[in-house]
Amino acid sequence: MTQREAVFIGVDAGGTHTRAVILSAAGAVLGRGSAGAANYRSASLSQASKAIRKAVEWALREAGPVPPRVRAVFIGCSGLEGPGDPEEARRLLGGLIRADHHYLDTDVYAGHRAALGGRAGIFVVAGTGSIALGVASDGRRARSGGWGNRFGDEGSANWIATEGIREALRAADGRGSATAVLDELLWFVGLAEAREERLLEEYGPALTAWLYAPERSISDIAAFAPVVHRLADRGDACAGALLDAAGTSLAELVLPIRQALGLAVQLTISCSGGVWQHNPIVRRSFHRRLQAAGIDYSFRDAASPAEIGAALAAMDILGVRPPDPYLQGGDDATRSADRSVPPTREG
Repeated sequence: MTQREAVFIGVDAGGTHTRAVILSAAGAVLGRGSAGAANYRSASLSQASKAIRKAVEWALREAGPVPPRVRAVFIGCSGLEGPGDPEEARRLLGGLIRADHHYLDTDVYAGHRAALGGRAGIFVVAGTGSIALGVASDGRRARSGGWGNRFGDEGSANWIATEGIREALRAADGRGSATAVLDELLWFVGLAEAREERLLEEYGPALTAWLYAPERSISDIAAFAPVVHRLADRGDACAGALLDAAGTSLAELVLPIRQALGLAVQLTISCSGGVWQHNPIVRRSFHRRLQAAGIDYSFRDAASPAEIGAALAAMDILGVRPPDPYLQGGDDATRSADRSVPPTREG
C-alpha cells in the first residue's frame, strides 16, 4: 500500500462483535480487524469507541506501516435506528485516523448493503438479536423488530435461549411437558449431577443464582440457543416447536416492511446471523410462513459481510463505483431451492 492510495474503511459495530475492513477503490481487502461489542445504546459511548478504535487499529496494522489516504469511514453501529451525526463518527474514532468523510448509520443498513449488493429489498438479521430493514429503490427505509432483548428480538438466539429456559423451568415445576431441555440446561449451568440425585427444592436455588447473577450477560444466555438447536435435531418436540416459532417470527418481520415500502413486485429477501446460518428448521419455517402469506419473492445469500457493506456504503455516498463483484450481488446469489417447503419438521 502506498501513501497515495485512497481507501475506504468500513466498520460493523455489533452487539456481540466489532469488525473493521480497509477496502481499496478497486475492491481489494487490505486489512481486517476485530474487537468486542460496540452497541450505541446499551453500552457506554466510551466502550463503543474503544471497540471501534481497536478493530480499526488492527485493520491498519494488517494493511501495512504506511498510512493510506482514507477517503471515507462508514461506521454501522448497533443501537442506532437510522443515519447518525458525522461528528459522532469522528468522536467514536477518537482521532485514530484522518479521513475526508465520516458516516454513521445503523449496522443493519451496512448489512443490507452487503447482503443485497445495493438493490432494493428486505434484509433480516437473526443473530444474538433480530431485526429487519427494507430499502426501496428510491432510498426509502422501513424497519421492523430490533426492540432489544427485554421487549423484542423474536427469533433471535437470545429469544430461543430464553424461551428454552422458560420451558425447562416449567418442566422442572411440573407445569410443562417433559423435555430434554431441562436436563441440557442443568448441564449447561454446571448442575448436571443435581438433576439425578436431588429435588428441585435443592438444585433450584443454584439454578436461579446462575440465571440472575449480576455478571450474567445477554451473550451468556444466548449461548444456550445452540443447545436448543441440537435437541431439535434429535427430535425433541419442545425444542423443535421453539425453532419453528422462531422462523415464523422472523418471517413476520418482513410483512409490515413489504407493505410500508410497497415492495409487492419482485421482492428480494436476504438473511444473516448465526441462527439463520446454522438452523434448517428456522429457515424452513421462515419460507413456509412467507409462502402462506402469498408473497412472491426471491431469496439471496448474503453477498458480503457487513463490514464490507459499510465500506461499500461509503463508496455509494461519494459516487465511487465499486468493483463488479460487489455490484448487485450477482444473479448466482439467488437460491430458489431454499424456498422449498418440507414436511412439518425433520424428525
